[in-house]
Amino acid sequence: MSKSLTKLIDTALIPAAVMICGKVAGLWFANTVFKLDWGILNDPNNFFSVKVVYPTLDQQITATSYSNIVMFLFVFIGFLAILIRAVFFSSAKISPKTIAKLATSNLLNLVGDSFEIYFQASVWLIVLWLSLLALLVNVILARAFPWTGVLSLCCTFLATIILLRDVYKEITKAKNNLNKTVTENLQGA
Repeated sequence: MSKSLTKLIDTALIPAAVMICGKVAGLWFANTVFKLDWGILNDPNNFFSVKVVYPTLDQQITATSYSNIVMFLFVFIGFLAILIRAVFFSSAKISPKTIAKLATSNLLNLVGDSFEIYFQASVWLIVLWLSLLALLVNVILARAFPWTGVLSLCCTFLATIILLRDVYKEITKAKNNLNKTVTENLQGA
């Protein structure tokens, strides 16, 4: 297996696990808070052989809606953590004063290489969009409340725009630094 594929798989494990844990936590939340009557059906002929079933369509819609929104929130919070790291703790952007404060608090591991941070952010963004897609499919099929789709869509677009603007700023800054270096080298020669 290639080194880049191995790195992609390693980076994608945590977001995928967060997505699955979010779905399970969301089902637990919905079943507990709304006191839903549920059971487990084992169907060996189905791709997902074990599934949670509800006696009424209303209970199923409630459980699906809240489990989806909790799953989405888990992934969104994970993505936000990486996004905050990209915006504020990228090695190309962080000030020496901030580095000193982080060093005294033993938090230097928050600072990372821009490429590494943006790679993680792109993987988390893909998982975020996959969560949104799963949520929207349930809304379109009338298995979830429409507000869950609208809320998730707005949050995903906002987070994507913030990341893209930060990447654009980073590229512009790197381009300007390169142009400055080339100009200085040409003047010095």
